[in-house]
Amino acid sequence: MSLPHPRTGKTLDLQASRQTLDAALRMLSYSSETRSLLPLLIHAVDENDWQPMLAQALQVVASLEGEMSEGMHNSIVCTEDVPYYRDLPAPSNRVLGRFPQQIEKLCSVWPRGESYADIHHPLRSDVPALLLSGELDPVTPVSYGEQALQQFTRGRHLVVPRQGHNVLPRGCVPELAADFIERLALTDRETVCVQQTAHLPYFIDRLGPAP
Repeated sequence: MSLPHPRTGKTLDLQASRQTLDAALRMLSYSSETRSLLPLLIHAVDENDWQPMLAQALQVVASLEGEMSEGMHNSIVCTEDVPYYRDLPAPSNRVLGRFPQQIEKLCSVWPRGESYADIHHPLRSDVPALLLSGELDPVTPVSYGEQALQQFTRGRHLVVPRQGHNVLPRGCVPELAADFIERLALTDRETVCVQQTAHLPYFIDRLGPAP
């Protein structure tokens, strides 16, 4: 299919497939802004209109191009993560149900470096640490934060409700992070504000969320 790039207007020839849909859903699930559009975008795909979904995904890709190096990402994942994959679930028709196998296939040909033998050994630290999680994070779920917290004797884990991957700019979190850096501690009374973090309702049609 052909569609204009949402930023440049240049016509692109793209092939729409289940793998394309999985990749788009993964990228759009990271932030609250794009996740709120998913019901509308999925409904459009169900009606064989891929343009809204792909246009949103292309915007996310364009914004990431200046923020991260895909080649470096692949080299690190292929060096530090994939060699330690054990007991992967069988491929399924769920969203991202084939993602681990796709990464393994990529890493079979991608250059990799040498990893430290103890890279996945748990650490123990007395350094004050503030861990932040979004309740709806699709890539580093709350359970990861809980596992990491066990390694810090002076750690604090804040879970921001109904938020995705990057919660640092959300609600009162910037102020809490600044206070933690200054004092290396936060009180329960101070952190209760994360429960009032605003979230975006889902779009059910092109007019926006329901009133």
